[in-house]
Amino acid sequence: MQQPHTLTLNPAIPTCWESTHVLRFGFERAEVRIVRPTRATQRFLAALRAGVTASDLATVARDAGITSHERRALMETLEPVLLRQPLDAQGPSPGSPAVPHT
Repeated sequence: MQQPHTLTLNPAIPTCWESTHVLRFGFERAEVRIVRPTRATQRFLAALRAGVTASDLATVARDAGITSHERRALMETLEPVLLRQPLDAQGPSPGSPAVPHT
């Protein structure tokens, strides 16, 4: 059984617009590129930047306006820039290091 965790975008990897149509994660080297991200995708990315528990991921995606298929594809694309932080019974452990999502 997998330990409950929170998924977040790695704050050490900068996000910028590479062009008017491409959102890029990584500065000197692009870790991930998202071409023509929709407003729904951008809302979902904002939620991931703040952190989403794995158990709430589907609900947050649906509330942002993306389908389950889009969510799965986006999470696969974002895997290189995601962090997974374990939760304890009270929520995130204070000061606990984030573990790369694998």
